[in-house]
Amino acid sequence: MTLGISSSNNPGPGSSNTVNTVANGVDVQVFSASGAFTWNKPGGNPTVTRIMGCGGGGGAGGGGTVAIGTFMSGGGAGGGASWFDITIPTALLANIETVTIGAGGISGAGSSSSGVQAGNGGQGSNTTFGSWVTGFGGGGGAGTTAGGNGGVGGNGFIAVITSY
Repeated sequence: MTLGISSSNNPGPGSSNTVNTVANGVDVQVFSASGAFTWNKPGGNPTVTRIMGCGGGGGAGGGGTVAIGTFMSGGGAGGGASWFDITIPTALLANIETVTIGAGGISGAGSSSSGVQAGNGGQGSNTTFGSWVTGFGGGGGAGTTAGGNGGVGGNGFIAVITSY
């Protein structure tokens, strides 16, 4: 069986909405914006629930400023977040579970003075589904004395797929 979620239902980055699609005996709920949300166990008699997701990615470190004609490099990349994928009997889950989506780490600020260390990127936040599973956020990248501002880490997400 193939279950597709159309792009018209996808809340996209930064949205607090969830995608909730029910088809062919499968309930799919996707949480993609950082923050705390509530997952409600689907009605009926679902048998198994698969929970997939990851923490927020770490932000990249910033770079500094150097003289013209000098070799430059940007700050270190932010670390990737951990991923999880578990399948458990739906009967073990509470009727309501708290879902927390980790935010991506902030970018490291670039330095405006030659030879001055730029800011480190921020650590990504953890993503959790109740007390069942945690996806840890990625570490922030180190700042350097050469380069520009670092990039912001991406938010985590959770997809909860419940089968009947």
